[in-house]
Amino acid sequence: MPDTTTPNATIRRAAEALNVAATGAKKSAAGRWYVHSNERGYPQRVLDNAVFIAECLEEPTQPLTCAPFIAGMDPKVAFGVARLLEAVAEADLADIHSAAADLAVDYLRDTRRCPSCDEDMAVTATGALIPHGTMAADCPGEGDES
Repeated sequence: MPDTTTPNATIRRAAEALNVAATGAKKSAAGRWYVHSNERGYPQRVLDNAVFIAECLEEPTQPLTCAPFIAGMDPKVAFGVARLLEAVAEADLADIHSAAADLAVDYLRDTRRCPSCDEDMAVTATGALIPHGTMAADCPGEGDES
């Protein structure tokens, strides 16, 4: 029987449950969830690459909030929340800060153009390009900026 006698034990159980749910929700290795709709803006479909996740049939007179929320909580974000909960349960401030920064990056999906490969790439919490490249070699990225 799981330990439910401390707040940390409860936080750990929540992190584990969130990891299990996110793993079950993950449909492809590469996917970030996004919203796709027709020209009227509704219905909205949540997709992971080309894999259908959900459809929201909100009335067009109402703010369209359901699909953006679902897409915003894709498994990558859910895994981040689980890592944050695990760090909180361990009460390691450095790990908590790192997990929170990773979660913020995953949720915001900020990008910046790489000066070397001219592609829009994800950035860290400080705005630096996340290391990237092909199977053959890493793009030199920041090192090539003049």
